[in-house]
Formats: sequence, C-alpha cells, structure tokens
Amino acid sequence: MMAFNHYISYILICLIIFLGNKLNLMSEWIDVSPKSLNLKETIYDVSFLDSDTAYAVGWSSARSIILKTTNAGNDWQLKEFTGYYFFSVEATFNQILIVGYSSRCMCGVLFFSIDHGSSWNFYEFDGEKNPLTFGAMKVRKNFNNIFFITGFNGFVVYFDDDEEKWFYSNTNNTTDIFRDIKFIDEFNCFSLAGKNSNVSDKIYYSSNAGKDWEVYTDFSEEQILISGFHFFTPYDGYIFGISQGQEAILKTSDKGKSWVRIYQGDIGNMLSDGLFLDDKLGFAAKRNGVILQTNDGGINWIPLQSPTFKDLKGFRVHKQNEEPIAYAFGNDGTILKFSKTTDVKQINSNLIIYPNPVNNYIKIELNDQVSFNKAEIFNLLGEKVKIISELSEKKIINVENLPKGLYLLVLYGTYDSITIFKFQKN
Repeated sequence: MMAFNHYISYILICLIIFLGNKLNLMSEWIDVSPKSLNLKETIYDVSFLDSDTAYAVGWSSARSIILKTTNAGNDWQLKEFTGYYFFSVEATFNQILIVGYSSRCMCGVLFFSIDHGSSWNFYEFDGEKNPLTFGAMKVRKNFNNIFFITGFNGFVVYFDDDEEKWFYSNTNNTTDIFRDIKFIDEFNCFSLAGKNSNVSDKIYYSSNAGKDWEVYTDFSEEQILISGFHFFTPYDGYIFGISQGQEAILKTSDKGKSWVRIYQGDIGNMLSDGLFLDDKLGFAAKRNGVILQTNDGGINWIPLQSPTFKDLKGFRVHKQNEEPIAYAFGNDGTILKFSKTTDVKQINSNLIIYPNPVNNYIKIELNDQVSFNKAEIFNLLGEKVKIISELSEKKIINVENLPKGLYLLVLYGTYDSITIFKFQKN
C-alpha cells in the first residue's frame, strides 16, 4: 500500500512538473483582461491610481478605447471613440490624460478628464501652435508633478495642471520621433528617439528635469533598435530590442559609453519591452505571451509562458505600499498582473504557507483539524532535494541551502491526500 501511495504521488508530481510546467509558471502572472468585452484592440498603456483603480488605452483599425476598473481588474468599463488612436495614459487623482493621434487633422491629440473618466474633452495639436504633427506618443508625470508629452518632429512639451500653458523642451532635434520618456529622480530622465514610431536608435538624456536634452547613446550606425529601456541611475541601465537580427538585451554601467549584450535570443524577432522591479528581478516580452524573467540582475534569463499566447507590447509598474506591482499589456485587450511577493498563501481554511518568494524559511500553519505525514521539495527537473517529516501545528522549513530557483513543496496528508505549493527561492 505504501509503495502504491508513493507511485501515485510520483505520477502526480511528474504530471505537474513535466506536463503542467507551463501552467505552474503561468500562475506567477495573473490575467486581469476584460474577457467579457471580447476586445480586438491592442492595449498600449495602463496607468493605476491605486491598487484598485486603473485606466487602460488602446486601439484597432475600427476604434480607440478607454478602459477603467475600480476593483483591480475584475471588471472593466469601456468607452469607445472613432477617428483617434490612443497610445498612452497617465492618471492622477485630479485628472486623467491620454495622448495619441487624430485622423481628422493628422496631428497629435490630448484627451483629458477631470471627473474620473465620466466625461472627456480633447485638445488637438494643430501643427501650427503646437506642431506635434502625426501624433503624440507618450504622456508621463515626473517627480515634481509636471506632465510631459513626447511625439513627432523632435518635440517634447511639458506643463503643470493647466493645459493651456505649454513649454517646449530643447531637444536640438526637429525630425525624430520621441516616443517614450522615463524619470529616474527629480532631475534625471531619459527618452527614446528615432525615425520609427515602434522602435528607436537613439537615447536622449536630460539632467535638468527634462528642459534640455542631449544624445546619450546613438545606435544609428549599428544594427541595434530599441523597443524599451530601464535605468536605475544615469550610469546604469538596460535596453531591450533587437541587435544584428536577434532578440537582445544590452546593459551599460558607464553612462552609455559602452554597452554589453547580456542576452541574445531568437533570430528575426524583437523583444517588445522590458523593465526591472528591483536590481535583481526583471522582465522582457517575447512573442506569443512568453516573458523572459531574470532573478539575478540580468545574468540569466528564463523564458516563462504567461497566461496568454497573445503578443505583449509593454510593461508598467505601480507601487502599492512601496511594493512594486508589474502590469503587462498587448494584443486583443490583454492585461496581466505580477506581484513581486506573496506574503501569505492560504491553500484552504486549514492551511497557510508563507512567504513567497522565500529567502531562508518557509512557514506552514495548520489548524488542529488537519495534519500531514511528511513533506518533500522537488526542483523543476523532478529531483527530490529535501524531505521534511512530522509536520506539527506550526512548522518552519529551512530552505536557505537550496540554490535560487523555482521549487514544488509537496505535503503528504492522511487518506493519501496531496497538497502542492510552488515557491521561488531567492
């Protein structure tokens, strides 16, 4: 009987590890897409006010959409517009700003709401007073609550809460598309620029809060195109895209003077974006919903299948109680959510396991109505790496000697019951 129980356990573990490997890894990302709306639009940006309230924008050939959730993505409200193409959204508690392209005047457009999205007004950059002809690409708020808009013809403009008064940044560029902007601190910020609205070959840098810009790195003479970027300091950063015809991630530690390729992937494909949640945990988006993940600052990258097989276009981060939460978005209304840590995992009312990820110890709390005979830990190759016996009401499992990676904790209970918990060892 004991051998039979072990045989059943082995079969279940093998099924989870080998057949269910992708499903287990998918659980790290949660799908919060508006499934009931059956969207065909690509989501190009997401902005969260808090842990519950968020806005998302996107478009298809037929229309542009604005999505709003007030319950962390469980339900979404939809507004649709024709004649416009929405690329970016920035939400604050006072107003929501959306930028894109107006097909009516072939120019950039700014939509704004001061009543939490109930009604919308818009302002078109008419090409004369504010010549962002052919589109505005990104809207972001800096550390001083100043809004920046990037777009075509080398323009970066900024303003405070009054949209009537605009200021023009000095980019010394009248031809490139400035399509993204990110702020490191109160003074330092970066922007991507180039001839293409989807990828860039230049990085611009400003040390005076976005008022003046200079070329940081110019890849126009090399076979490198940038889709996304992430900087920790003016000296340390990553770029994501394609290099010499292959997926690539490059890193600099000397303010862009030199770049080291730290990842080289599929030929003929491009990584669509990337970000880091801290100096160790980072992501990059491949095709078909596959997300590269690093847990060691970019030294190693592991491809994981997310809950979708749709192409992902970008990432956005929201901080909740100083804890970063990542969002990925892309084709057919796809929106995914990733929490860096899960403090407590309640398997059922009788069992609580925490934390996850774990550094040294896993804590298991059982009530007096449940018991387990023993526990085992397996790596994702199916190898047993640890055996734990006699689980009491409160049990602490030491995993500090395990290498970094993903593991399965298998709890063996009475009546041949099995409970499986996947955790990440930092």
